[in-house]
Amino acid sequence: MTYGLILTPSTDQQTIDVMSGDTTNPVMDNAAMGNAVTDEPLLTADWYSALPHLLRPDDIVATASLGITHPDWLRRREQSYPSRVALIALAIEPELLHGIRRAGIEPRMRVLDAACGSGVISRLLLEAGADAVVGCDISHAMLDLARALPTPPRSSATLSFEQVDLAQPLPFADASFDAVWFSDIWIPAAMPELRRVLRPGGRLVLHRGHLAGGLTYAWDYAFDRRIASALMTGFARAHGGATADATQSLYGQLQEAGPWRHSSLFTVIVERTAPVPRVYEESLRQGFGLFVGPFVQNEVSEDDWRQLVALYDESSPDYMFRRPDAHFISTLTFAVGVKD
Repeated sequence: MTYGLILTPSTDQQTIDVMSGDTTNPVMDNAAMGNAVTDEPLLTADWYSALPHLLRPDDIVATASLGITHPDWLRRREQSYPSRVALIALAIEPELLHGIRRAGIEPRMRVLDAACGSGVISRLLLEAGADAVVGCDISHAMLDLARALPTPPRSSATLSFEQVDLAQPLPFADASFDAVWFSDIWIPAAMPELRRVLRPGGRLVLHRGHLAGGLTYAWDYAFDRRIASALMTGFARAHGGATADATQSLYGQLQEAGPWRHSSLFTVIVERTAPVPRVYEESLRQGFGLFVGPFVQNEVSEDDWRQLVALYDESSPDYMFRRPDAHFISTLTFAVGVKD
């Protein structure tokens, strides 16, 4: 079966900006988001050819049940990581594109996408109107996928990818970018160089997911909180005390990288209700098999584990994506600094 790689959320869903650093209207419906919601996908392809190493539908529950020390789970997790990063971004494309525009990415800009990963956000930066986007990452696997994914045709725009270690001096001239995008990672050693390549008046945008919380099993809040707590505990246990969302204050990180002429912070809510777009469903299911499930398995009761497995099992009558009350909420937070 072939699926589009992008979602079109239903018109009753909203994007809400909270913790705003300016006076923009805090509630925006899909019409107000302009091109952030579109009937035309950014990428159109078969998921299992465009994004290699994703789990097959009938392997998701079995993979989640292997546990985090099983060599097969470790191998599948490593192989699938670039594709899962791409899938996560594709599942929330409208909100990402809205955040990109709200952060001040405009036509004719030259943008550096630092730690670009699979290159989906690099393409969204082009979609927002940037004339040139340079994506850089240290990972060969990420860059292979970034170069392989299709790019929306814009004859005047350029997209390129380079292998770069952000902890080392960058191979770019001073003040050569109008904006620097830095997503879901924090490398303090990179900040002086990212500031160096940013022109005066240019903007650094930091972006993280899930800093303001969310709900995956909104129809059962107590169950949702138990699973969220188990994930944090399981991840910390496996990583020597680090938590699954371990990051200092995003705004604090921005200020550390300053000083800035102006700085702001805003959060976009991602909300999906039944019927859930297939790309969002697939993103959560892959995340269960390759992240959530193995970390929570030994941290929850047997009853909770059985319930959780049933929610992700397409053959189960309790499969959560067929629930009429399915409701999923997550957040994207953006911090923007304008250089003197």
